[in-house]
Amino acid sequence: MPTKQPTTQDEMIKSLSSELTGWLTKEALPTWQANGLDAAKGECFEAIDLVTGQATTSPRRARVIPRQIYSFLEGEKLGWHGPGRETANSLLDWYLATYLT
Repeated sequence: MPTKQPTTQDEMIKSLSSELTGWLTKEALPTWQANGLDAAKGECFEAIDLVTGQATTSPRRARVIPRQIYSFLEGEKLGWHGPGRETANSLLDWYLATYLT
């Protein structure tokens, strides 16, 4: 059965929000958890190649890690069932040891 198309601006915003939340929790965060982290070192990569899905060797900017920490924690709040808090804590430990020593 086809889904009903939103008719008001509020319905459109709610529909887009739901769609983007689903993308974040079902696609983006699982991809980053699987391919964007080096679990052995506790760090994340700068980017993931959109074709191969693998981490790139691009130089990493310091601002990437706090953004990843935030994303994993927010994803958990939005219903992602991955290890958000554990990942965030590991990234924070690595970030503090790498950039604030």
